Amino acid sequence: MRVLITSASRPAALALARALASQGHKVIGADFEATLKTAPARYSRAYIRFVRVRSEWSEIFPLWKDVDLIVPFGEEAKAILRQCCMVSMQNIIHHNPLWDDEFYDFFVDYETSSPVHRPWKPPGRPQGISYTAHVLVHGIALQTFVLTTSSGGLGPEGFDVVPASDPLHKILYDFTKEFNWRWNYVQPYAMHLNLDFVVTEEVSDSGVLKKITLVAHSMAPHDSIILLASLQPKRIAKAYARNAYENSHTKYPLVIKEASTMRGTFSLQRVVLELVASLVLFVTTWGKEWRRLAETVMMCMVWLLYFKEEMWDWNDPAPALVEWFVRSPMQWFMHLPAEDLPSFWRWVRERFLA
Repeated sequence: MRVLITSASRPAALALARALASQGHKVIGADFEATLKTAPARYSRAYIRFVRVRSEWSEIFPLWKDVDLIVPFGEEAKAILRQCCMVSMQNIIHHNPLWDDEFYDFFVDYETSSPVHRPWKPPGRPQGISYTAHVLVHGIALQTFVLTTSSGGLGPEGFDVVPASDPLHKILYDFTKEFNWRWNYVQPYAMHLNLDFVVTEEVSDSGVLKKITLVAHSMAPHDSIILLASLQPKRIAKAYARNAYENSHTKYPLVIKEASTMRGTFSLQRVVLELVASLVLFVTTWGKEWRRLAETVMMCMVWLLYFKEEMWDWNDPAPALVEWFVRSPMQWFMHLPAEDLPSFWRWVRERFLA
């Protein structure tokens, strides 16, 4: 099977490409590359071919006649989906097949009757513990299911996996399965789906009750793909390669059963920057900030033991090295104010990197 992955340098895209390539699929990567030879995906062994996008994603449209499946990983998904509809191409993992209003119509199972058509929406986000269910949907079947919480992750985009043994995992899985069945029953889609929940506790006469509220949704690939691809590459490759319109039910979707050995992902760059910042603060304050330094060192140990670096792969190290030592420093250099640079470096940036 020939697969086209766009935004191919993203960590999740690289992880999926490696899983697909390990199972014999031919993967083509396409990514925006402002400066020649700086896209990490260009150097990955997982891609049999890399296509450079200079300005517009329409540059990759001629590739479609040669591929069986398109998996977009960035904002280009809307343009790709629009073009796919024009040429009646079905094999694409959709990003946003429905509008928000249609989502909430399915959420309440009916449309509100009012002078201005606005389906009901939650009045506000309740205060509680946030969870997100990340699934790959093929028609009415869930191919993958990962439940995460933001606690324990690194930074605002970090996450911590909830193991399948947790009772909440089963509850939210059943809800997601039923929700997807009602949503995709009429017109099936192949898509990523993320459902955001908030769990709060309420005191009643019968005791403390947990209330689960669905507050938001999105349709973009999540970095939990990195964990699935590293733990079970064969199954996740099969999940993505399955025909989206095949009338088959996945009884047991791909899940992360235990989180004791693999809880999430981290960026080595962010960890190093956090450690350097703590060291600088420790030195400049003459040791007064030793507590922060100790906490940072302990957290680094936790991340190294229980979290997976998002870019690194021992069998395919080149993309991570290019990201760390070429593209990231170059992006930092390009964003420096021109007045802060000597004339020679301004000339280099304008002549070779602009």
